[in-house]
Amino acid sequence: MSVDETNSSALTLLQTCLGIVGGETLLIVYDKEHRGVLKPIRDAAHITGVSRVNDLLYVDEQTLTGVLSSYEVVMFCVSDQLTLTLGHSDARLKACRNGSRIAFLTRPLESTPPTTEILRVARATNRLKNRLKGAVKLVVETDGVQLIVYVGGREPVALTSLITKPGSWGAIPDYAEVALAPIESSANGSFVADACVVGLGPLMERLTLRFENGCVRSAGGGLIGRNLSRILAREPGSNLLGEIGFGTNVMRKEFRGEFDDKKALGSVHLGLGDNHTIGGVNRSSVHLDCLAKTCKLSIDGVPFDFQSLYSAQVSGTSS
Repeated sequence: MSVDETNSSALTLLQTCLGIVGGETLLIVYDKEHRGVLKPIRDAAHITGVSRVNDLLYVDEQTLTGVLSSYEVVMFCVSDQLTLTLGHSDARLKACRNGSRIAFLTRPLESTPPTTEILRVARATNRLKNRLKGAVKLVVETDGVQLIVYVGGREPVALTSLITKPGSWGAIPDYAEVALAPIESSANGSFVADACVVGLGPLMERLTLRFENGCVRSAGGGLIGRNLSRILAREPGSNLLGEIGFGTNVMRKEFRGEFDDKKALGSVHLGLGDNHTIGGVNRSSVHLDCLAKTCKLSIDGVPFDFQSLYSAQVSGTSS
C-alpha cells in the first residue's frame, strides 16, 4: 500500500470510525511493535483539525489512570493480549464514563475497508443487539454439544467500529460482535472451541470446556487446554463464565489465531474471568476468550440465523 493509501485509511479511521471533528483532542497509546502507525495517524489528525494529538508508550494500566479521561478520543495501538486486557480494564471504563471515546486498532491500517462496508457491518451488529435485548435463555451448540446460559436483566453490548458517541468504545477498523455478561451462576453444559484462545494462541486440537453452575469444571484439549487449566486454577475468579459474544462481520472469512477472529459472522466466544466492565459482577485479573468458528444459537427457544442479519439489510428492513 502506498503512503497516500495508508494516509487515506488513517483518515477513514478518524473521520468515519471515530467521528473526530475539528478542535477535539486525541491520545495514541502504543507499544513498540506498533510505533509505525504513529505518523499516518498524526498526519490524519492534523487534516481533521485535531487541536491536540499526543502519543504515549504503554507501560502499565496504572500509568493510564487519570490520563485517558483528559482526551476526547483515545486510540490504542497495542498487542492482542493488551487489547483484551485493557478493553476490560477499570482505566477504560472510567474514561468512557467520563465521556472519552476509546478505540483499539486491531488490524493494519491497510486493512481498512470502504466506509460503506464499515457501516453495513455496524448495522448488522446492532440488529443482533436488538434481537438479544430482553432475552432470558440462550442455548449455544458447538460441535454437537450444548451450553445453556441465562442473561435476563443483562444488556447486550454491541462492539462496532463506529465509536462516535461520548463514552462509546470498540475496535477498529471493522470489528463487530455483540457480547453479554451471563448471570454468573447460570452456565451449564459443554462448549467446544476450535479456533483459538485469545492470548494463548490458535488451537491445534479442539478445546472442550464443561460448565457447572457458571464455572469451568474441566478444560480438555492439548497444550493450550493444559495452560488454560493452570491459569484457571491459579487466578481467583478466572474459572467463571464472564461473557458470551457473537461475531457479526460477514467479511471475515478465515481464522488466524488472533483477536479479530472473534468478529467472524456466526462465531461465538466465551470470555472466562472478569466481566465487571460489561455489565457483570465478577472481578478477576484474567479475561480469556475461547473461540468457536461456528455455532447454533437459540434465543428463548427460537433458533437464530446469523445470515439474516444481512439478508434483512438487502430487503430494506435494517435500521
